[in-house]
Amino acid sequence: MVGGFRLHVLMCLTSALVTAGMPSVAQEARWPSKPIRIIVPYAPGGAVDATARILQEQLAEELGQTIIVENKAGGATIPASEALVRSSPDGYTIGVFGSAWAANASIQKNLTFDPIKDITPISQLANSTTLLLVHPSSPYQTMAQLIAAAKAKPGELSYASTGVGTAQHFAAELFQHRAGIKMIHVPYRGAGPAVTDALGGQIPISFIGTGPTKPLVDTGKLRALAVTTDPRSKILPNVPTIAEQGLKDFNHGEWFCVIAPAGLQANITSALHAAVTKIVRSPRFSERVAALGAEAQASNTPDDFKKFVISEIERLRQLVQEAKIEIQ
Repeated sequence: MVGGFRLHVLMCLTSALVTAGMPSVAQEARWPSKPIRIIVPYAPGGAVDATARILQEQLAEELGQTIIVENKAGGATIPASEALVRSSPDGYTIGVFGSAWAANASIQKNLTFDPIKDITPISQLANSTTLLLVHPSSPYQTMAQLIAAAKAKPGELSYASTGVGTAQHFAAELFQHRAGIKMIHVPYRGAGPAVTDALGGQIPISFIGTGPTKPLVDTGKLRALAVTTDPRSKILPNVPTIAEQGLKDFNHGEWFCVIAPAGLQANITSALHAAVTKIVRSPRFSERVAALGAEAQASNTPDDFKKFVISEIERLRQLVQEAKIEIQ
């Protein structure tokens, strides 16, 4: 009996020592227990970055943790994409990307990652449109005048987009295909630098999202000839659509989303999805993204969002074939 009692005491002491030495394991089980990084594939100033920063503020409040936005611009969003999929799937690195995520799957021939298998889908955030813009000093008062000029000078006019593979690039290429014109593509590292050159008159034509350009259109610093989605934008109701100006059935917009590296634990995926969708469905988020020219849109489940991304990849592959879009 004495020996049994001593053995019981020894086992209890050993258990207590092991438990005392494992606070880090218990801490790791509580997510989040440290700051979360959001990778954004564009320079500050564009709609994706602005949406990420709105999410950053509200997600920090919702999760009670510091949220850090890290901009990795350039390279048709590939460097940022690679940084995301190669990150540890521990819930401390997520990405806020645009529809270029799906576009790259249709236009890039040598991706180093699988746009579906290498991510954990979380949720859609918002939908947006693109503006066909010119400087106020431009001779083009209408889309028809611009098309006529491009036909008179094939391959001479240039246009800015926010980067290769972006919704703006795709909209411009589809526009050229449908209009029967050819312009020179000048891709920028996000909306910020593209807007700067558009304002300065360094680029005659631009395809840029409504977020960074609506205030400039409202004040007459840029002239909007058309929006790329159909029907008209609720925030710029006086700007006609491309479709109503002669290119029927033209409808190409942009969407923003939250994704994480593949292999994210199911409980963290569920917690992150719940936090993000709660934010996206809040009036506060909706009002703030509306100011960017976007409409809040959450996915019911991560699987629903995965199905949406797969469908978008297929749609954009068809667009690539129709418009014969190629990497320059």
